[in-house]
Amino acid sequence: MPGRSHSQSPNSNRGYPGWPLPEMANPFSPQSREASFPASSLYSLQPPSAPRMRNVPLPSVWAGHIATPPQVLAWEPFPIDLRSDLDLEHLTRAIGNHRISPQSTICIFPTARDRTLFEITSGDTPTTSISIIRRLCAILRAPLSLRVYQLELSPDAQQAVCSYFLSRSGPNGRRLWQDFLNGHHHPQGPTGEVLLQGHVLLWGFKKDGQHRWIVDVDVQRRLPPITHVNYSY
Repeated sequence: MPGRSHSQSPNSNRGYPGWPLPEMANPFSPQSREASFPASSLYSLQPPSAPRMRNVPLPSVWAGHIATPPQVLAWEPFPIDLRSDLDLEHLTRAIGNHRISPQSTICIFPTARDRTLFEITSGDTPTTSISIIRRLCAILRAPLSLRVYQLELSPDAQQAVCSYFLSRSGPNGRRLWQDFLNGHHHPQGPTGEVLLQGHVLLWGFKKDGQHRWIVDVDVQRRLPPITHVNYSY
């Protein structure tokens, strides 16, 4: 038998190349990638660009509902302490300057509307709501008028005014009250403020459904204590 040539591969007769095998291309090399995927193909494989949000400018500090100046938002017309000096501009903005006809009756009501504290008449000439409130403040600061007490208050109102004064005047209260009934004014005697029986805060001035002018007043009330919640566990 003829000898087999050592330069031939055992599989050469089957169509396989001989030894050594040709060097295979590195599939991970840049050249291999470029050969396998043309530039146009690589471009088409790029992920689509993400949509960009349109820039929205932040609102100005005066935009929308904040456009009103802070002092206007914080302004509260009521209550108005009738014992203090009145700010006429504040008072006008709070109650308006209504025209009141002559011989009108202005009723001073507590906000509970359970009774009439006393009444003021407008007189023979037209007046305004601002003038009535200024007159009311003058009555509160002046010594209590014996004529007003005896002639313009009902018996129940007289008793309520007397009890209110005695409850706040100390041990000399009865003597001071008797001096008042006798027509003597004492520096510590009753003033017109007792007519309000503690309702010294103005809460409104308007005309009701019966066409009566109503002055709403109320007592000073203590605010409930602030409670602190402990969130520690």
